[in-house]
Amino acid sequence: MFFYILVLYFLITASHELGHFLAGWYLGIPKNKMTIQLFKYPPQVLLKDDAGVKVSVENFERYFEIIEKYIPSEKGFWLYVTGGHIFEFIIVLSLSILAFSVDFFPLIPVRICVFLILLTSLLYLVFDIVLSLYAKNPCGDFSGAYMLKPFFTSVFYVIYFCSYIWIYIFFKSN
Repeated sequence: MFFYILVLYFLITASHELGHFLAGWYLGIPKNKMTIQLFKYPPQVLLKDDAGVKVSVENFERYFEIIEKYIPSEKGFWLYVTGGHIFEFIIVLSLSILAFSVDFFPLIPVRICVFLILLTSLLYLVFDIVLSLYAKNPCGDFSGAYMLKPFFTSVFYVIYFCSYIWIYIFFKSN
């Protein structure tokens, strides 16, 4: 069971980072300027500067400069930052609809997946807020999105969390 949960967690993380990658590509960052890093902490999309040097989100100012080069609008930058959660949510919602619609599709993996996302996202939110207040810089997706569009980000994440809670409760009762 533990191995199964680790695999699910890896798939959730991979879909999240793929969401950032796809959003960046859609918004204008060339594919060859992005690399998904899954096996080092933190998992993230590394951006390459003009010299081909990979820049981590931990180097916030340099990372932001590269993004601004390809995504000049605040709305686009917000979509890049939230792209991980948007794509991850689309995947889980699709699996949930499939699980509900097809009798032979197992419900337990969907419930575990939704529970893992809720748990890790809530923990991530708390750490993001604490670290961002300490560093006086955004340290994650939540704080980065909030820095750009506070009201819209608040509404988005209320809907995001409430939807996962609803999906979890719905599948728990079935």
